[in-house]
Amino acid sequence: MKKVGLREVNRYLSKKTEKELKEEIKELYRLFPKVKEYYQSKISPENELDILVKYRMIIYKEFWHEPPKLRYSVMKKAISDFKKVSTQSENVADLMLSYVENGVEFTIN
Repeated sequence: MKKVGLREVNRYLSKKTEKELKEEIKELYRLFPKVKEYYQSKISPENELDILVKYRMIIYKEFWHEPPKLRYSVMKKAISDFKKVSTQSENVADLMLSYVENGVEFTIN
């Protein structure tokens, strides 16, 4: 299978009309939840707090599920995914701090 790089994507997109590009973006929005989150935070930054809560819950559940799962890879992916859709760096920092806070609270208990 041949890998498609950014150059091929650029060629593909340059052949599209503005209307076709809009349809392509709408299709991506419908198909991929991450694209939907990206546009929700880009278009309405106040929606980013709702998205932040979703990712906080992913981290929270890793610590406080019965029994605790404590999968570092899941928590790291949650932070990484949120960084991709976030428009405000303070929200990314907030999510990272919630990871630390949950870890400290879990250790104390």
